[in-house]
Amino acid sequence: MILGGTPLRGKIIGSVLGLACGISYLAFGFWDTLILFMLMGIGFFIGKFYDDRAEIFTDED
Repeated sequence: MILGGTPLRGKIIGSVLGLACGISYLAFGFWDTLILFMLMGIGFFIGKFYDDRAEIFTDED
């Protein structure tokens, strides 16, 4: 990983995310950007749930 051991990892990631938020705001507007990030958050949690291999449906009767 590129940023694995650097003590500035959080600052670098935060700066890149801030830049992405700013560009998104300028390109799409406030509400579209807000909806985009909400959908990204939902997708993140669905992906995390899937990665954790949690069972949604069980075969128990």
